[in-house]
Amino acid sequence: MILNIRNEKETAREFDDSLEKMEKRWMPSQEEFYIISQAFVE
Repeated sequence: MILNIRNEKETAREFDDSLEKMEKRWMPSQEEFYIISQAFVE
């Protein structure tokens, strides 16, 4: 079981590394989503 999990992590890492690198940035919609999501939490 542990070997299987390790293999899955390595496969996921390889997949992530194959993707194009994206620039980290903030967008106004992120703040709107946060405000709306907090408004519905009870």
